[in-house]
Amino acid sequence: MENKQLIVRKAAEVFLRYGIRSITMDDLSKELGISKKTLYQHVTDKEDLIMEVLNQHVCEESNNFELIEKEASDAVEELLLISKWNQDAIKNVTPVLIFDLQKYHPRLWREMQAKDFERNYNILHKNLSKGIEQGLYRPELRVDIVSRLFIAQIEGMIQDYIFPPDSDLISEGIIVKDNLFIRGIATSTGLAKLEYYRQNGIRQLPLSFIGNILPH
Repeated sequence: MENKQLIVRKAAEVFLRYGIRSITMDDLSKELGISKKTLYQHVTDKEDLIMEVLNQHVCEESNNFELIEKEASDAVEELLLISKWNQDAIKNVTPVLIFDLQKYHPRLWREMQAKDFERNYNILHKNLSKGIEQGLYRPELRVDIVSRLFIAQIEGMIQDYIFPPDSDLISEGIIVKDNLFIRGIATSTGLAKLEYYRQNGIRQLPLSFIGNILPH
């Protein structure tokens, strides 16, 4: 395995299982089945590898959201599909990974947060504007403020004093949060759409996480 993309993907899988701090470059080379010398031909050091993993994650997430936007029937289904992806993705992330990033790699954590915010803000702003045009969201909404509030809710949910990391509460909490959010911004037509999707389900898309298609 000497393709850089494959190396980064496998490293991501290792970090997701064990966190970052406890894994050395020696551990990674053994997991990857390559020599440490070969590993250093693709990345400068561990921090560089972590950055590559995060960049790959950002690109993959963007591709998933582009597919959702393309395939969703309307703004409500699009938001539900994003919610479903968030639920599935978070099940694959060990809380230790987030803790390690925040404490031991704060620069990378801040950079990822900034990229995430810009992407998520643009996606939500576009979704809210589309929903208003489709008559599904209330026309008086301040799209810029509502987009920021949605993101603030997401970021609040990864605080371990709010949702304990060793429970299923956060996954269930995402479902509750997003249903409450849509109910708060929807028109009567939008609420009817939400109920329709609750009764009949949303479409299944080949969304991926660390290169693997998530189960439906």
